[in-house]
Amino acid sequence: MSEKPPPILDAQGKIAVKYRRQQRVNVACNGSHYIFSMKANISMCWVLPGDLDCVLAVKGGCCGQRKPGIFIFASESDARRWTNGGGR
Repeated sequence: MSEKPPPILDAQGKIAVKYRRQQRVNVACNGSHYIFSMKANISMCWVLPGDLDCVLAVKGGCCGQRKPGIFIFASESDARRWTNGGGR
């Protein structure tokens, strides 16, 4: 059984979270607002650890669907490309 890699953290301790769809989306959790913006074809945002469970629990989808799992941990590659605007 393989373990999931640990979440990617920035210098402030925020966690890289990716939106599975390629579009900009706003999420409100516990009084904080997060804007998942597009860079390098990745919709991502840095989330405070205290808001992580709330963001990951958001349901959504197209055509009126309300599925869980639309927000996931970003991979190291996702976070690097998003932060650097693409490339390596």
